[in-house]
Amino acid sequence: MNKEVKAIVIDHFMHFDETWEFIERVKKEWGVSVVVKGNERLKGHKYGDVVKVSELSREDREELQRLGYNREEFVFALNNIAGNHLLKTVPLKEAVKDLKIDALIVGVRWDENPARASETFFSPREDPPHTRVHTILLFTERDIWEFTLGNRLPVHPLYYKGYRSLDDKYETKKVSDKPAWEQNLENTPERVGRAQDKGNIMEILRRHGYM
Repeated sequence: MNKEVKAIVIDHFMHFDETWEFIERVKKEWGVSVVVKGNERLKGHKYGDVVKVSELSREDREELQRLGYNREEFVFALNNIAGNHLLKTVPLKEAVKDLKIDALIVGVRWDENPARASETFFSPREDPPHTRVHTILLFTERDIWEFTLGNRLPVHPLYYKGYRSLDDKYETKKVSDKPAWEQNLENTPERVGRAQDKGNIMEILRRHGYM
């Protein structure tokens, strides 16, 4: 039996306005069925707020315990392991469970981060049970741009303005005045403009369900 294909957007409540505009454009022009999922239990907070762990829901406290996070508070941002996990990984896992997803296609690549270098094309996960499908693992950043531009695929407008890797609007910075594909892709880090990558947290997050 065929199942409907859906695209999942994780809303960490800090996306660029241009990101939402881009999603709506692609949704309309390509007829994509989009599901937006965020951790609604944290929606009332603003970037930079100090969140007390004792005031979190039981579900979110248990998620931090699984991480081994034992501090009493964290900052509502993506530059720390608690915020990143609760705002990105948790809603992703909830979406997989709620939508009864068997296979989740993810656009990660081997060369993005050392934590992803050991990924396989089909990666079974247990929490919740599903399979991550990594179709472009062997692509380089250059490959991505050659395929995207060569096939005239939609491009997020901020890539034209010098951004290399996009996430939240508060801590993602442009790194050049050149479009992403015209930059020195082979000799500069792709994720240089993303603050959350400063911490050595990717492998821990990946073990607990992050992409």
